[in-house]
This record gives sequence, structure tokens and C-alpha cells, in this order.
Amino acid sequence: MSVITASAKLLEPVLQLAQHYRIEPLQVFSYAHLSAEEFTKPGSRFPARHFNDVLQVLAKTSNNPLIALTLGEATQPRLLGSIGFLMSTAPTLEKAYQTLVDYFPLLFEGAVLHMEQTLEGTLLTIDMNSPELQPIEYFLACLVNWPRSLTGQQIPVSFVHFTFAKPETPQDYQRFFAAEVEFDSASNQILLPSHYLAHNCLDANEEMHQLHREFADSLLCKSNQQSALIAQTRHLIRQQLHEGGGTVRRDQVATSVGLSLRTLQRKLGVLGTSFQDVYDHTRREVSLQLIQRGQLSFGEVAFQLGFSNQSAFQKAFKRWMGVSPSAYRQQINPVIFSNPVSASAPKPTNTTWLESDDIHDEIQHRITALNDFSVELLEYAALLGDKFDLVELGEATNNPVARVAIHLWRAEQLGIIHSVAIPPLSKEAELEDKAGFAFSHADIRTVLYNRMTEQYQAKRHLCIGQAMLNTLSLPYLFEQISPALFHLNQGSRLAIKVDMGSNAIPSNLVALNIKAASLAEAQQNYLDADGFLQHAQHFLPDEESADNTQLFLQRTRLLLLGGEVESAQKALQELSVNINLEETINAALMQAQIYQHNGLHTESLVHLLNTMSLLEETLPADEVQQLSLLLTQLQEISERFDAVFMASMPDIYDQQQLLRLQLLEQISLLARQQSEPLLAACAISRMTLLSIKYGRSPFTAFAFVSYAWVASWFCADYALAQIFSAQGMQLANQYGHISLEDTEKVDQKNASLSAVLLHSSQVLHWFIPLETAISQLQGVDELATTHSQWLIQSDCRLLRHQLLFFSAMPLNSQLLICQESHNAMVSQGQAFKATYLGESTQLLLEQLCSEKPFPVTVKYKHGWQAASTIIGALLLDRQSVWPDLYTWEALLENELAGYFCVTEALFCTAMMRLIQSQQQHTMGRRRRVEIEQIESRVELWARRCPDNFKGQWLLLQAEIARLARQSPSDKNSKTEAPAVLFEQAIKATEVQEFGYHKAFCYERYADYLYAQEQTRLARFCLNEACYLYQRWGAVEKVKQLRQTHALLAI
Repeated sequence: MSVITASAKLLEPVLQLAQHYRIEPLQVFSYAHLSAEEFTKPGSRFPARHFNDVLQVLAKTSNNPLIALTLGEATQPRLLGSIGFLMSTAPTLEKAYQTLVDYFPLLFEGAVLHMEQTLEGTLLTIDMNSPELQPIEYFLACLVNWPRSLTGQQIPVSFVHFTFAKPETPQDYQRFFAAEVEFDSASNQILLPSHYLAHNCLDANEEMHQLHREFADSLLCKSNQQSALIAQTRHLIRQQLHEGGGTVRRDQVATSVGLSLRTLQRKLGVLGTSFQDVYDHTRREVSLQLIQRGQLSFGEVAFQLGFSNQSAFQKAFKRWMGVSPSAYRQQINPVIFSNPVSASAPKPTNTTWLESDDIHDEIQHRITALNDFSVELLEYAALLGDKFDLVELGEATNNPVARVAIHLWRAEQLGIIHSVAIPPLSKEAELEDKAGFAFSHADIRTVLYNRMTEQYQAKRHLCIGQAMLNTLSLPYLFEQISPALFHLNQGSRLAIKVDMGSNAIPSNLVALNIKAASLAEAQQNYLDADGFLQHAQHFLPDEESADNTQLFLQRTRLLLLGGEVESAQKALQELSVNINLEETINAALMQAQIYQHNGLHTESLVHLLNTMSLLEETLPADEVQQLSLLLTQLQEISERFDAVFMASMPDIYDQQQLLRLQLLEQISLLARQQSEPLLAACAISRMTLLSIKYGRSPFTAFAFVSYAWVASWFCADYALAQIFSAQGMQLANQYGHISLEDTEKVDQKNASLSAVLLHSSQVLHWFIPLETAISQLQGVDELATTHSQWLIQSDCRLLRHQLLFFSAMPLNSQLLICQESHNAMVSQGQAFKATYLGESTQLLLEQLCSEKPFPVTVKYKHGWQAASTIIGALLLDRQSVWPDLYTWEALLENELAGYFCVTEALFCTAMMRLIQSQQQHTMGRRRRVEIEQIESRVELWARRCPDNFKGQWLLLQAEIARLARQSPSDKNSKTEAPAVLFEQAIKATEVQEFGYHKAFCYERYADYLYAQEQTRLARFCLNEACYLYQRWGAVEKVKQLRQTHALLAI
């Protein structure tokens, strides 16, 4: 014979009250026939008949025969577990009591609670198989006092009825209930004014209410309580009436309780009822509630209850109540339901204890007040973080969310945790915030964490991580897999530490970490990616050392992308000595990057040249040998060159060939930086030959664009240069769209970026206007930033700012952007390149904007500084340093061969020589040769791309013609008149739209006119020059013109 049981949650308020009377918990458990260990288990129960024994002991010990009433007054609904939480989260008090009616068997088997709408009010009746006074007192006291906990307001009771004999002092009951109390009645019941049931519950929460209802349903299904079947059926009928517009499907109700319709009918018959009786009784309850609310017409009520018409409903209602619906409505006051938003807010938990000096003792004291299961939940929560959501904690501990909420409620009451809203992991996800909790003090997590042994920590971390992983669907997102791996990695490291055995570590942990690293890299979280690879290395079996080498190389690359150069060097040093050729080349390329990040470009170049020898392909160090090799390779390229074949070249898949091309690419870049253009040309020519021989790759794009530079700068073959340039850029665009997630092809994508950068810096200006190169560099900058290629980005910005200087953009705007780039370079670990920028374009801008003076003496530092210094010396007329600058030409051409700034620097030095010759009224043989050499080159460039060079060439022509007219030996020269050439130069610069060329042409034209004593025209030209310089923002230049030329003072 099965034992009728009650929920052990009924003992929670008993234990709290027992403390006041010094009754030991074990004594309470003893009378309840329940062990302390069983009491702490979720869902524990005890024989229902012993509840009266417990209450009697409490009454005897306290010497208070009405202790059950006091206990009922002290019992908050949530102390009673799932039923209490269901009531608390209901929308209104009426719904809360209806919930209690449906699920009362979970609280106390053999007891049934009825709720009935009458003309006088709402009647709540308790029926028990063997009713005893004190349990009845307790439950009626709860029913009377719970509205205060649920709604924040105490409601009056109309009357209270007991079936028991009248006691000697009935006035004690009347004082407690503050109502009429009747004994020897037919039922144990209370009557509440119906309109109070419309009050909103303080903790109303539809989502949590549904979760707790599902949990309570699962408990009912698992129990053997036949009486619970009626409550479940009644609730399901009520739900279908509400949702289905009066339609109730019996088969769906049967399926919901896990039975066939026939079995449901049979089991209800055993309980002395039928489906039709339960259906009829439920419709009666719902009809009374709907009429009480007064919001629907009788026709609408009839429809919602499933009656065919209003007349059928009226007949049924008169059978139920003895009066018609209209008569019943006239006898009651309709309930006006308030807006849930207007409900009173719950009282905040007392948090003053958090300011205690002995906070750790306070925390320990409060934790010990919890049962073991609640503490276990909190320990799991402490591993989850400062905040945790209920769903996550439920999955980690394999418990329903409702059970988790129930067992955390006491911790919330004690102020250990407080409720918070937790936003979704992904900002892009269109999800609402989750309900969760946060620890009220940082030390609470510490105390909970220290309570656990390392073995428990390991097991629980692994449980949490595996639970998180089980909820994910493929493909994984970084935001999802990252928290799961945090716990799996933490748990596995602890498992190794406490020697839990290899079986404790997930078999796929290494693969998961590598996958997470790939996802992190795709989001540019390079340091997070490195962290995952470190975990992968830690859990990698010893026999897989080859994989460890690859992981070290990947980590080095990621650390470089993340700007952690020192850490990258350490990772590289961890590599084994016994690595294969491909790994050696990869390591060498990364070591070269580290050297470059540290400004050690010479060491980087030497390192790569030494690595080339491993491939048995050395490049000569001697310039004579380099020239010989270059000529040989140029000849071979010209013989093999076929434009049609180049357009349909096969792809290279040989990894060694790709690494060889990558080595040559880096050597060519470094050689140019180290003023070794011949070595760079040799490396580029070899790259081009390899591509023609074996096929195309992203490095081919770089090779062809670079070869366009070789053809234009060394051979002056601009037609061939244009062909290679077009082919290279086509390949660069093709390979430049490699996905960020394809980490194996990142180096190839970088090669495409380098090709576009080289095209912008050393090729493009020979063929098309300079603004196209500036625009293209903007694209390279954005791509390099996206891919965290800081070396490429810094080179790009260094060049872009130099080319921007020749644009019409105002100097103050340029300076602002330049300073921002300088700061960004420093923050990204590119201090060396930041110094280059600060000593070149940025300094020139500051000098022209009158923020810094031009130096009295100059010294060659590097090509970027040299070009800017030469331009500044010409514009600011610092003639004292001009002779020193002539000696910089060869150094500059070696270092920045093919750059536009070199052509401009050569134009400036030619102008300096011409100006000084005019002042000296003579030109020496050597100076004449130097000027002619530069002028002939500028003429060649002007014919190839007049947009970029024609203005400079015509101005040189005008100055040469002016000097020829000054020289007695050249009086009969057939050169065109200087004035005509000056006019042509001004016209050409208007097409160019460069920043200062037009102004400089007017300035030089004014100087010529003044020498010709054409003062008015000279004054006009000087004023025009001054206006143009002023508009450009060259404050210092304008100031100098005003001081130097008295004409402008007029």
C-alpha cells in the first residue's frame, strides 16, 4: 500500500521557527521520519501523517497551542518550493490561487483545495482524507496571509469556517483572522472579497511562470498521486478554453498527461469523476471568473466557454448557480483589473551586512544557513562568473530551471545573490536579456571557490564546459565556444594537476582549441587565438611533436599580428631544432618580421639571405655580380615573355616554391629599404622567372608589379612596365579577396597587399595621375588594418602622407591626419616607422605651418627625411644648405628607387642649381651636366605621364631658357622665350592640381619679371603666389615672401 506523502518543503518554515525555541533540526526530522541527508535532496518528501506530529511537538515545546497559525503567518509562498514560485510569478492573486488549486497535491497528498466564485465572494475550501486541526489551521493561515507576500497588500477575510469543535477561547482565532470564525461547520474554508483577487503579483513573470508550471507538471507526472490527475486535467481544460476560443480537445488533454483518452477516462472513473464532470466544473469556475471581471458580454463568455450559443450558456449557468447570468452580475461588483506595471515594487533585500568589517565571517554564516543542494548550486555559479543565468546553471548541474530558481531563492533572501538581467553573448543577436543573478559581493565567489577541493573544481568546470558545448549547434561561433572552452580548459588543467587520469580530459579538446583559435583570428582577437593555441599545446600528446611545431609557428604569427613582438620571439625560440625545410623557412620569415618590428632591417635582410642558401639559391652580395645576374635574368625574361601566356598561367601548389617566392618578396622589400636597389631587382627578376616557369600565385602579383618597377626605373621600358603592371594588378585583385577565415592563405593575401602597395608607390605614377595612387593607398590602408598587417599599414601610411603633400589638401588638415597616423604607429609597435614619418612629411608640414623652424644644418638620415628636407629647403629658400643636399641624390635614389618623392627631390635639386647659377650669372660645366641629366629624365617622365611631370619639366625649361638669356655665350640661343615657358608651366600645373607647383611657378615667374623690370606683372605674380600658398596653408612660406619681396608690401 502506497504511503501518502507531503513535500519536505513544508519543513522549511518549521525549521526556521524551531530555531527560536531551541529545537534541534534533527528532532524535527525525527518526528517527520526523514533524515537530514534526505531533506537536502531536491524533491524529497515525507509521510504526510507525520506533519501533524511535527506541529504538535512545535506547539508543546513553544507552549503555544496556536503555533500552527503563527507558522502559517510566517510562511512565505516561495519557502514551499515549486508551488510557491508558481504562485509568486502568476500575473494576479486570482491566478496565484488557481495555480495553488491545480498543484496542491504536490504540496500535500490526500488534500484538495477548491476555489469557488459565489455571490458573497471567493470561497477557498480544503478537503483532507483524515483532517487534523493543526494542519488545517496552518493551511488556512497561509491562505489568509499569502496575499501580503504576493501582492504587497493584506486583504480582509469575510469569514473562516472550521469543521472542528469550538475551542474554549474562540476569540484567539477571531483576533488572528480579524474575521468571523465559525466552528463545527461542514467544511474548512475561508471567504475572500472577490475584487481583491484582481491585485497584481509583485513578482509576476510570464516566462518564469511557464517554466515553473512545466516543472510542476513534470513532478506530477513522475508522482504516483492519482488525485493529481484531476488537477492536471482541470488546468489543461482551462488552458485550452483560454487559447482555443472555447474548443477543448479531449485527446490533446490525454496526450498532455501522458495517457491515451481511454486510460484517462478510466483513471478519472476510479477517482469518482469523469472527464465530462471535470470539464463541466471547470467551465463553471471560468464562467464565474469572467462575469466577475465584467469585461465580456454574455455572448462572448458563451463563445469562450465553448457553448454553441448564448441560450445554451444561460441554461447551464442557471443549473450551476440557481440564477441567470444577468441576475448574478447584478448581485456582484465587477472586478477592475489594474495594469501590472502599476503594481508595487518588491522590497529590496537588506544589504547593510555587505559593509561589515568581518565580511568573510558574514558570508560563511549565511552560506551555512543554506542546505547542501543550494550551496552546491552556488559553487557551480561561482565558477560561471560574477553573473550567471538560470538556464546556464540548470544545464551545468542537469537540473530544471524551476528547481534551480527554487533552491536559489533562500540565497537571494539572505542577500548572497541578487537578480539581474544578463544580455546575450552576441551584440548582433536579436535576443532579449536573460533572467539571472549576480553575487552581491566579490568575496562571496572567493569563499565559495575556496570551499571546493581542486578535484571538485575540475569536475565542475568540466561539467559546465561540456553542458555549454552540448547546447551549441554547428558551425560554432566564437562567442559561443569561448565560454565553453574556458571551463573545459580550466577543468582539464586541474584534472592533470590532481592526477585524475587522461580519461577525465575530453578527447577532442585539442581540436576544439585549434578551432576556437581560428574563429578568434577571424575576428582579429589575435591574443585570444594565441591563448587557445597554448591550451592546445598543453593538452597535445607527446607523440604529436610535429603538430606542436606547427602550433608554435601559428602562435608566433598570431603574436606578431597582435603586436606582441617580444612574446613572438619567445614562442619562436621554443621551436625544436629538428624541423623540416618548410618549417625552417616559415620560422625565418617570422624572425625577419621580428627584426623589422624592432627596426633591425639589416639583420632581417641578412637572415633571409642566409635562409636562401638552404634552397641552394644564393643572391650575390657584390654589386658587379648583382648587375651581371640582373642582366642575365632580364634577358631570360624577355625571351620567355608572352603576354597571352601570362593571362592563362596555371596555379602553383608546390609549398616549397611558394615559400621560395615569399622569401624573395621579403628580400626585395628589405633590399630597397636598405638602399640596395640592384639586390632588390635581382630578387624581383628571379621571382618573375619562377612565376613564368612554374605558374601564378599571389606572390606572382607582387613579382609582376615589382618587375614593372625594374622595367621603368632601370630599363626605362615603360611599355613593358605597363604590361607587367596591369597583369600584376589583375592578379592582386584576384588573390586579394581571400577570406579572413582562411588562415592558411593569409601570407598570400599579404603578398597581394604588398603588390598593390608597391604598385602605388613605385609604378602607378609613371602612367596615371597621382590622385589615383593616393586613392589606391587608402584601400591598402583599410585592408592592412582589417588584417592587422601593421608593417604594411605603416609603409602605406608613410607613403600616403608623402603623396598627400603634393595634393591640394590644406596643410593643416594633412598635419592633423599625419599626427593621428604617427600615434597609431606608435601604439601598434611601429615606433621605427613612426620615427620615419615624424622626421619626414610630418616635420615638413610643421615647418610650412610655422610650427617648427627649418634647421640651420642638415644631415642625411634616411630617404623619407631626405626627400622632405630637399622639398622644404627649396620652398623655404634655405640656400645655405642647398650644396649639401646635392650630395644626397645618389643615396636617395638607392634607398627609394622609383618613388615619386625621388622624382620631386631631383626636380627640386635641379631648380636649386638653376637658381644659384642665375644669382651667380654663370653655370659651370659640371653643374650644366647635372642639370641636363635631371632635365632629360624629367622630360622622359613628362612624355610618359604629363599629368604628373609636365609642369615640373616646363618650369625647368623656363629656368634653363632664362639662364641661357643671361649668359653672353648664349645670347643667340634658339631656345623659346622664358616668359612663354613660364606661362606654359603655369597652365600645366593648373591641370595637375598639385598643392604648391602652381604657386611656385608664379613665384619663379615673378622673380624673372622683376629681373626684367616688369614690376607690375611681377607684383601680380607674387600676389598670386602668395594667395595660392595661403590657401594651401603654407603660413611660413607666406611670411617669408612678405619679408623678402618688398613688392608685396605695396
